[in-house]
Amino acid sequence: METLISQLKQGDKQAFSALIQLILVDLYRVSRSILHRECDCSDAIQETIIQAYLHIHQLQNVDRFKSWIFRILVNQCYKIINQQKKTVSLDTYSKEIEYEKNDYEHIEIREMLDHIEEDQRIVLALFYFERCSIAEISDILCIPEGTVKSRMYRGKRALEWMLNSDRKRVMENE
Repeated sequence: METLISQLKQGDKQAFSALIQLILVDLYRVSRSILHRECDCSDAIQETIIQAYLHIHQLQNVDRFKSWIFRILVNQCYKIINQQKKTVSLDTYSKEIEYEKNDYEHIEIREMLDHIEEDQRIVLALFYFERCSIAEISDILCIPEGTVKSRMYRGKRALEWMLNSDRKRVMENE
């Protein structure tokens, strides 16, 4: 990845395309943890790619590329959410759920994540699905590491409660 970023900074457009292909699924998963509609995820990813391409010269540390582009993506997702607050759409009443083929094993977890608070959901998605460290999440979301840890704790407790509720319901039906 570092070689591709270096080539990109020197103006190689093919390197940018190859780099985006490497992280496209990661971008989708992060956007999906914030946004609920497929079309919004696509819009956020497209705008992120454009912004990353236009501002790649501002990336000072090539090791931080993924965190840098995730920050752009998170900002784009929140921009879409803010724009949607100003309009009412019938689409908000029909939730689209489509997952990549390799994400089927995580569907139940992703569905549970949709039921916890957004600030907790994004932290857990970045930590568990994207393997970001607490420091990277702090950097991506522009919040202190302590806030990341507390959101992770509350999110884990919410998921644990949901899992226990499901188990209890299954046991009662047996």
